[in-house]
Amino acid sequence: MSVSTYYIDVNRLNAIDKEGEETNKWTLDLNKDLYLPTGTEISVQQSFINQKGILGSSIEIEEDIEDTIEAHVYVTDDFHPIGDQTQYAARDNPNLYLNALILFNAAGMFSPNTPAEYVNSIYGTTSPSLYRNLGGSKLPMIMYELENDGGTFIMKPVTVSRNIVVKKGVYGINQLAELITDQVNGKIKFDTHTQEYKQTDPIKEALVTGNYRGDIAEGAGLVENLTVANGGVYDYNDSTGGGFTLAARSFTRFFIPHFEHNDIVANADADGQIKHSYDTYIGENRPIAVLVDNQRARVTTGDFKENSVDYENVQDYQVARIGYKIGSTEFQLSYSTDRNGFSIERLHQAYRPPTHDIFGNPIANAGTECVAMFNFFRELDDPFPNPPPSTGANETTAVNQCRSGVLTPLTRISGAIVHNFSAQTARRLSNLDAKATTNTCLLFRDYFSDETHARKAWATTIFQQRNHTRKRNMGSRRGKPRRARN
Repeated sequence: MSVSTYYIDVNRLNAIDKEGEETNKWTLDLNKDLYLPTGTEISVQQSFINQKGILGSSIEIEEDIEDTIEAHVYVTDDFHPIGDQTQYAARDNPNLYLNALILFNAAGMFSPNTPAEYVNSIYGTTSPSLYRNLGGSKLPMIMYELENDGGTFIMKPVTVSRNIVVKKGVYGINQLAELITDQVNGKIKFDTHTQEYKQTDPIKEALVTGNYRGDIAEGAGLVENLTVANGGVYDYNDSTGGGFTLAARSFTRFFIPHFEHNDIVANADADGQIKHSYDTYIGENRPIAVLVDNQRARVTTGDFKENSVDYENVQDYQVARIGYKIGSTEFQLSYSTDRNGFSIERLHQAYRPPTHDIFGNPIANAGTECVAMFNFFRELDDPFPNPPPSTGANETTAVNQCRSGVLTPLTRISGAIVHNFSAQTARRLSNLDAKATTNTCLLFRDYFSDETHARKAWATTIFQQRNHTRKRNMGSRRGKPRRARN
């Protein structure tokens, strides 16, 4: 006796009366007639109700998934402006703005033996300078933190972590991407008590409690918030800078160029921990940048020197208290149907110009995303003369490097570098000895002995889930299919 088995996808989306008011029943027109002899067995193989947002493409999550995204954050080596409120006559520079990112040992941003006048043309003759003449190298500078380890000061990269939870169920591909995006950006929180997702409105909640400071959500985005209170911003409230030196360790958070970071990571401990000597680093005159509260006050005293009383004039600006948001504030996950996989966007903060340029001229597109183009060729003198007076030698390589950095279009001011999209999964399935769980630089692959084990573990992560519309909606199921008998 022959047995034939048919699976039919009775999806309302394909029904001839899908627009009808009765949503509990519909009619599906088959492509061909089916002959059902006596004794034919008809049964429902699987049924489910699509969640809001699911159209035709869906992903079935067969069990709850919890994971952690880990990233380092950076600022660009460029001019980050703060309005200068001192009287024009009292300024050291006609620039309308002061620089919020103070760079020490600027010569280290370029190749060794770069002529001093080239470096001074970019960053200013004073080191560190309150101004920037030609922006900077545009290189990403990774955020580090300073820690006292039994009397030895060590430096290690700051790791920003964001947890995501995806409950078991069937999701539209765009719905799933949005759920993860909103959790990373702090718009949705998973309540571990009720096991439900909770929509959040951080600004409204802060207004109700009277704690709103003009800040974005705490723990929102792949972001680290730096303030004077947490040691991430130096309180630069006087004209001389006080004890603002590298040796004084007047800060707990700072930034180093990505190439220095790469060298430090290459020498990390076997468990992924980084404990690099801070004193050794600065002793070698390597670059360090620090964010400062550089809001110069309107001088009220006759000697045109700022003091603590004058500084009270700018307290309402509150840059140092609200803080600087370093990283990605608009992380976005989307699903590419062409590639049948997730794609990541907005891992940086786009450049948005201020209301006026450095000479006080209004900017029409202030506050909107744009690309800034620098042009030093309008200057009367070439900032990178070749040969330079200091060496008298041909410096073509140094000239090209400096010009390349300065003339590179400015597209971003800060961002995040994700080094592990599924840290919890990596640690749980690792087949190696125990690895560090905090402040590490380990990639997903680093938790496994070989590529095969890493790929097998990666296949279980949320980011490896694929669009299984055809498979799921054509009546397939886990287990053995029931057969129709005749």
